[in-house]
Amino acid sequence: MSTKAKTKTESKAKDSEDKFIKAAKAIADAVALVARREADRAKAREYDEELRARAGRDESVTALQLVTSAAEVDLAAARYEEAKRIHAHLVRTRPVSLTLAEAIRSPIAEVLGVPVLISDSMPSSPPEGHALPVAVIVQGRHATEDHEGGYISGQAVIAYFRTKLHADLDSSKIERGLEERGVRLSVGSSCTTSLDERTEVQEVDLEIRAVFPELPIIRDNTTGWVSLVGDALGHRLAEGSFVNGRQTIGARATSRVRDSKTAEGVQRTTVLVELTAWPVRGFWTLGEVGETIRKVAEGTYAGCAFSGMGRVESYKIEHLAPAPDSPSSLGADITVTFVSKRPE
Repeated sequence: MSTKAKTKTESKAKDSEDKFIKAAKAIADAVALVARREADRAKAREYDEELRARAGRDESVTALQLVTSAAEVDLAAARYEEAKRIHAHLVRTRPVSLTLAEAIRSPIAEVLGVPVLISDSMPSSPPEGHALPVAVIVQGRHATEDHEGGYISGQAVIAYFRTKLHADLDSSKIERGLEERGVRLSVGSSCTTSLDERTEVQEVDLEIRAVFPELPIIRDNTTGWVSLVGDALGHRLAEGSFVNGRQTIGARATSRVRDSKTAEGVQRTTVLVELTAWPVRGFWTLGEVGETIRKVAEGTYAGCAFSGMGRVESYKIEHLAPAPDSPSSLGADITVTFVSKRPE
């Protein structure tokens, strides 16, 4: 990349960062103003009530004081309502943080097999510097971040720029491909608009019910969710073993937090999964069950994210051997380390 192009890119990134910093400061100032106006209103009401309470017995209280006090209450109330209106407007019009678009960018690129860009507004022409086809994920609204589960939900649009020789996007393929990559969604309407004699854009609406960012934001990942880590492995192992309608591997698993620490804003939680698995009706040998455990563990944990826990940074099968109390079963100890960060 040339120095000139790099400087332009860095400048654009800095402008975007400044935009969010300015908006955050304006909202913080508005919150402080609302608090001051609320205190002023309470003080005006308190004084007015005290003045009226002693007006009947204190001849020094004048009609002008009563009228002025009532007007001060009305003025304080009006200023309080205006401060709330300003705050609500700033929150409603704050810049859209493209967290949802960023989270679905990589899986969409894998499904479509083309370059994917992100934007907060619908482009009117194909992005410069990219051969067709190219896609732009448009996130025009704020996403919802669930800090209990760690996932993001919201609406987005895929704007797929192509020549008229390229095929339409297949909505069912998009939905299936994203579901396979851990994105829970529904694909809505699709429409195609001709831009010129050789170029067109297809817009596909997406309703994202849940997608995990690269580093999920989670308020507390040590309670309530840890059992899912072992349950996922046990269920996938048992349900994936059916042959001709018959279950061929039995499994049960428990899980508990072994360690949890935070450093430089990143929380790492290590979970110990204790698994017992056995062949049903002698369909598999213990060696084959062991190989199945290794494959299913990789599919369950490698790079995946879990609600309330975060994204799997690493996993390790620390022990895999016949169970001491049941030689016909295999026992496995698996450690799974999750990464996440706390809300700011």
